[in-house]
Amino acid sequence: MPNVKRILYVHPYLFFCFSPQICAEPFLRFSNYLNSRKNELHGEIQEEYLDLRIEPLPDYWPENIESYRNALKELLYRIYKRFKFDVIAISCFSDFAYLNSIEVASMIKHFINPSSYIIIGGVHPSIFPQGFYSENIPPYFHNYYPKNVTPIDYIIIDCDYDVVSQ
Repeated sequence: MPNVKRILYVHPYLFFCFSPQICAEPFLRFSNYLNSRKNELHGEIQEEYLDLRIEPLPDYWPENIESYRNALKELLYRIYKRFKFDVIAISCFSDFAYLNSIEVASMIKHFINPSSYIIIGGVHPSIFPQGFYSENIPPYFHNYYPKNVTPIDYIIIDCDYDVVSQ
């Protein structure tokens, strides 16, 4: 049986995004890059896309955090049950997606598939990759997720796709 990599592309919830534009361009670039190197990867690539801006989840606000986390965990678990992803690629375009990007990565790494590889890229990690280091993750996450642990395995920086390993 060939080696299969299952990649879940995640577009995080955005604060102040009243009418989400479906823009899969960052994922298409990543997908095209991987698919152009199938021979080097020695296997098959299967891909799915999850856009949290249009999922029927509670708003990601402090007063809703518990219900949001429960709904997110349920959604991700249902997806994982059907599509056993082992790589998660998160596009963090702006500061408005930063906190939810950390939330999604943490939920997957600590509750859904701890052995998965989580990759984050986009404008925000390109400008401020340190924000994704364990010591810089906002402290309120430590009330729910383990302290001093980053859920991010790789950060893609800049349009040249320089990769920083955690």
